[in-house]
Amino acid sequence: MKPGGTFAKRAGSPGSDCRLDAGDGVVQGGVVLLRWVIGECLRQARQGQGRTLRDVAEAAGVSVGYLSEVERGRKEPSSEVLAAICRALGLDLVDLLVAAQLELARWRTPGLASRRVDVTLAA
Repeated sequence: MKPGGTFAKRAGSPGSDCRLDAGDGVVQGGVVLLRWVIGECLRQARQGQGRTLRDVAEAAGVSVGYLSEVERGRKEPSSEVLAAICRALGLDLVDLLVAAQLELARWRTPGLASRRVDVTLAA
């Protein structure tokens, strides 16, 4: 996604290769984990900009491995690290959090899990 582009969640959409199940650590106790949603938002933003993990990690001042784990929902970054990653991607933190909020609401509301959510992330 390019700055000012669209965040479009793919998981759970028809033809998606993302699987949401407890075995992946994405859903625990029937709730989608915030760290997974934030990681997906960050990954889609990075890939949409055509940037590599290495490029964004260096710009954010984190290791490639750590950024990869954040994107996969394996690590939950501190607010400082999250802000640094957003800066490296040219995103406002508030836009990332709004996108995450909408995605969490989509999974909470019956019938919305199969719908696509589009949120504009301003750079």
